[in-house]
This record gives sequence, structure tokens and C-alpha cells, in this order.
Amino acid sequence: MCEFFILTSLLLACTGEQKTDNAQYSDLSEFNQICGFFDALSNHPSIATLSGKEKNDFIMERLESLRPEGNAKLAWTLIRNFTPNEERYGMFKQGVESVIEQEWSCSSMEALAASSVDETSWHGAGTQPLTQNTVPMKGAVWEGVSEKEASKE
Repeated sequence: MCEFFILTSLLLACTGEQKTDNAQYSDLSEFNQICGFFDALSNHPSIATLSGKEKNDFIMERLESLRPEGNAKLAWTLIRNFTPNEERYGMFKQGVESVIEQEWSCSSMEALAASSVDETSWHGAGTQPLTQNTVPMKGAVWEGVSEKEASKE
């Protein structure tokens, strides 16, 4: 359920407007730069002993060099904060491919994305209790919930 929301948000954020060839090239360049950050992390002399937080900090420090409004930075930030760790690479790859309209891969990201975690921040693992002021979304049907089950709620 959460994955569907994140992927939808990612795709809407990344494809909200028609891309010119130049903008699409810029996005591809920045997606490849993020891959390069993971390449650098995989070659770090202390990679075997770095904590998840240290790996995350390594990537996030380098991410600051990208355009604040860029799809690459937005995509990784969304996925890093909300996607279950083991699904990060697949979700990012789907987002990249939807923006650049071609296949894309990054073996170092695939190997390290799940372990590059800031354990001190909330990243969507588990559910949180609803606050008193939460307004339920009536009529919403979530992936994996049949309309009949949803109408009972």
C-alpha cells in the first residue's frame, strides 16, 4: 500500500510536465550522478565497516550538489524516506525509467541502497497510530483491499 503511494508520488513529481530533450538529458545526467555516488561508496576503503547511517550520510552529502528542483534528487529523497529498504533500488529504477523513457541500471546502487539507512530517522517502517484530528478518506480503495472490504470500513 505504501509502495503504491510512493511510486505514484514519484511518478507524478517526475513526469508532471512534458520534457524537452535538454531537460530529459539533464535528468539522465543527474540520475547517473547518483549512481556515481553509489559507485564511490562501494569503493570506500571502509565500506565493510560503515554503518547504515554513515552510508546514508555519504550519499546525502553528495546529493546536495544536485539541483534542488531536479527529479533525481527528489526521487532519491522520497524513496530514501518512505520506501522499505529492500525496495529502494527497484522503485528508484522504475522512476528513472519513466522519466528518461529508456532502460537504466546501477549495480552499485542495487547492492547498497537497502543498507544505506539512517536508523535515527523515520523511513516508513511500520505504521503510526492515527492522531485525533485525522480525517479518514471515505471511499478510498487501497491496493490489496477489495471494494467490498473497503465499504465495510
